[in-house]
Amino acid sequence: LTRSKPIALQAAIAEWLADRSRPRSGLAAGTLVAYRSWAKEFTRAFPEGLAAKDVTPAMLRRYLDRQEDAGDLSTTLKKKLGGLSMVFEFLLREGHLVRNPCKAIRMTAEPKRHPAMTGEEYQALRRALANELEAASDPQIHREAQELLDLADVLWNSGLRFIESQRLTWA
Repeated sequence: LTRSKPIALQAAIAEWLADRSRPRSGLAAGTLVAYRSWAKEFTRAFPEGLAAKDVTPAMLRRYLDRQEDAGDLSTTLKKKLGGLSMVFEFLLREGHLVRNPCKAIRMTAEPKRHPAMTGEEYQALRRALANELEAASDPQIHREAQELLDLADVLWNSGLRFIESQRLTWA
């Protein structure tokens, strides 16, 4: 193992952001905005001057637990852990660390599950769409209302997810 060079966690995150912000990294502007927002949140969660090499898995778990207590979903927590892992992997490559503390943390994200629509809810939706279709005076709005009504029928009768219906193609 190589000797690690001490660097404060806040400076390490700033260095990582600078590296990610380089045009050659090819990240979209929205991704960079999200990274900056997350980095600001993370640097506030740890004491000023804390050396990156002194961050332990227990510290990261406590951070994630606080985020969960604040209302973050498990999928969001898993993304935050992934972001932290990217930072620590960067620090490993740069020679600042000898280990990634995120590797010791295991998380499973529970995807958001929406309850299935009931028959009564579907009928109410279908009636609302039919009313929109009847009330449409503009041919463009009429056509779009008919497409929505048809899509609702296809989804209800086939059991397809919305994204699956969007990928359907005519043979």
